[in-house]
Amino acid sequence: MANLKKILTSSVKPIYFFSAIVAILLGSYFFGDIAQYTTSLFPTRQVSLTAPPVRAINVDVPPAISTTASTTADETEDAEQTELSEVLTFTRANADSRLDQIQEALASFSRFTDLVRTKSNLNKDYKIPLIDPNRIPKNARIISQFSGEDLLAIGNLDWETQNLGFANWPKSIKGHMDYQAYEIAKLKLEIAQLKNQPADQIHALEQDAAQKEKYLRDAYMSSDAWVD
Repeated sequence: MANLKKILTSSVKPIYFFSAIVAILLGSYFFGDIAQYTTSLFPTRQVSLTAPPVRAINVDVPPAISTTASTTADETEDAEQTELSEVLTFTRANADSRLDQIQEALASFSRFTDLVRTKSNLNKDYKIPLIDPNRIPKNARIISQFSGEDLLAIGNLDWETQNLGFANWPKSIKGHMDYQAYEIAKLKLEIAQLKNQPADQIHALEQDAAQKEKYLRDAYMSSDAWVD
């Protein structure tokens, strides 16, 4: 206490004491403004210690490019199947229709041969009442006369039927049978896969189905497959 009283009553006058306090306050204020001004001129880069957000990866959904590729492959496969089943129209109904046309064409041929037999000189000059290729002489002069009505009654004498129908109708029926063989081959392959049969057997069935499909395309989808 004595020392404190001595300091307070020393030669340092009170006015100087208060002046020092004021100077300290003004300096703090002044230098605080300078620091704030300096900070505004040269801002300090804030470094965030927070880790960046982790990008979520959905493993259940494939990338967009894979999805697009898969869709394209499916569409391509569907298009190929449509080519075989619809463009070729190898259906039972189509085969039945072509079979009816062939039967009618054969019937018309039978009518034509009967017309030649009854309206010719085969029986009169050569004693051949029925057309028998083994009995008709190669040098025989066959003369047949019949009316336009008789000829028109034969049927299937138009150019389209003679040149297009006769060539394409049998091939359409054969194509139906070939397509059925291809469908059976695919079913055998599916059954083998479902039963988890040995890999070599499945491979053999895959080859068989592929060969039948190739035959269908080569035989019925080439530019010269059909007469037009």
